[in-house]
Amino acid sequence: MWCEPPEEFKDILYDFRTEVYFVGKLFEKMIHEKGIEFFEYKSILNRMCNRNPDSRIESFFDIEKEINNNRFFEIDFSEEEQSDYRHFADFMYKHITKIENGSKYIDDCNWIQNQLEDVYRSIMLEETAPDSALITRCFISGSYYYKKDGFSVWAVREFLRLFKSSSQEKRRIIMANLHTRLDSITRYAESPIDDEIPF
Repeated sequence: MWCEPPEEFKDILYDFRTEVYFVGKLFEKMIHEKGIEFFEYKSILNRMCNRNPDSRIESFFDIEKEINNNRFFEIDFSEEEQSDYRHFADFMYKHITKIENGSKYIDDCNWIQNQLEDVYRSIMLEETAPDSALITRCFISGSYYYKKDGFSVWAVREFLRLFKSSSQEKRRIIMANLHTRLDSITRYAESPIDDEIPF
């Protein structure tokens, strides 16, 4: 046999847990043959391959549910990635002083990447961006107050590199963290328009 049989074979049993076991063992075999050192769902795979059916994940539905429930814990950011994010987020936080209540965060990751690439291309030979609004408007739609000078081009480059190399799920986490950081910036109400004509 190509793999060790599960314990329930002793009792001549074959059920959904047995299917989970053999699919798990098949994945385990392919990972080993391909020399894959890091597999994102290794802990779940180990539970699928448990020979004892009482300690095994019971069904494919349970596997899917566990992957969805634990997806944030399975995603890991290296220290370098965290550092690149934090440098950029610090510059965003320091350069935006107030955000108007009606302003919205842009959450289309592909749009953000395209806009940020265009901005970086236009400032890549500089040390700091000539106007930080070039960067901030890639992330916020609406009105806000900001400091014009001093946004590091290096921070933009490293953030863009991180963003482009990240999976969609990682990008969502990056944006959720950036939005949380921006949420701590003071908000202000839009000034009312005075329609009355003074005498």
